[in-house]
Amino acid sequence: MNVRAQSLLNAAKWLQIQHGNDALVEVLKKCSPQTRERYTSALPIEWHPQEELIEFIAAVEETIGDGSGQTCIQIGASTARLNLGGFVKKTVFYLANREYLFRRVTAFWKQFNDMGELRVLEYDDRKAMLELVGISNPNRYFCGLITGWSLEVSKTLGIKNPQSRHSSCQGEHDDRCLWDIEWPGYSLDESKLKKSQEVWKSRPPASQRRR
Repeated sequence: MNVRAQSLLNAAKWLQIQHGNDALVEVLKKCSPQTRERYTSALPIEWHPQEELIEFIAAVEETIGDGSGQTCIQIGASTARLNLGGFVKKTVFYLANREYLFRRVTAFWKQFNDMGELRVLEYDDRKAMLELVGISNPNRYFCGLITGWSLEVSKTLGIKNPQSRHSSCQGEHDDRCLWDIEWPGYSLDESKLKKSQEVWKSRPPASQRRR
């Protein structure tokens, strides 16, 4: 399985900002020459083996983590902000159906990973369930990134205080990779949402707009 180098570079950027350059140097020392070379020379859009990303994340956990996996979750959330935040913020005010937008965002999986699919199995006004299928190397560090990603996407959609639990992990010898996401309600200002939707609906069709 290959992933975009953007994920590795985003993880390194988060580490450097949150814990300083010395922490980044220490983590890179623990990585293989291939992973260090990838960090120094790769372009964000290039593909590289998933194992290199996992190696880097594992070294981060070993260097600054406490064994709880929270570091993976924070990196996953940061990656979601960098990769998807702009798209979601531009779109959320024009779509009343958050389930539709949530499904649209999960479809971005294939832009950053060349294998597998992130599926929305359930969605209602208080919870959602995700499943990751079809990847060759399930891994708890990689899954931790997805946990953080799911939390940040939920927040960006206007969901207040979401909780994401990786209830089943193939990297821990379970049969499936599942995430249960729950929340008490929305924080998005509904009046602003309604106003934005009215403005959007009042726009003339694209064929009638002046070019």
